[in-house]
Amino acid sequence: MSATHGLLTPLGNGVYTITDSGEAYLDEEYDAESEIYLMETNGSVESRDGVGIGR
Repeated sequence: MSATHGLLTPLGNGVYTITDSGEAYLDEEYDAESEIYLMETNGSVESRDGVGIGR
């Protein structure tokens, strides 16, 4: 899943590097399934386009 969602970049020989999206995913700031960055407002999580995200 990770490489196909842009979270990792393959370098060859089974070695990968994490992308900015991957870092954001680990920080719970990116939804890999929807491929959108998230932001938190007033305790609720929303996508940057303003749509609420249930977690």
